[in-house]
Amino acid sequence: MLNHRLRRNEEAIADYNEVISRLPGQADVYNQSGIAKHALGRYEEAIEDFNAAITSNPNYALTYYNRGRAYLALKQNTQALADFTEAIRLQPDFIQANRAKALIEGFRS
Repeated sequence: MLNHRLRRNEEAIADYNEVISRLPGQADVYNQSGIAKHALGRYEEAIEDFNAAITSNPNYALTYYNRGRAYLALKQNTQALADFTEAIRLQPDFIQANRAKALIEGFRS
């Protein structure tokens, strides 16, 4: 979506909502909408979109990572760690998820 690439997050969200209304169940669209909401600091709304993406495609590692980032922004480290761990289980070479998980585990020790 052009608006997302141009970092016009409000417009991008409107575009994603339009696509979702016409083609519900598209995990990638929910994921992208969540990313745009996360960029605006709307973390709880982003989590709702990531939840919808995971419901549509429970094997989508990127969505677990993105939801983990939203949980981390809300200081919900236990949920964030669970999501980063699941992203790694689905895609062991997911560098960002591995780094995020190590960061949380470092704070816990």
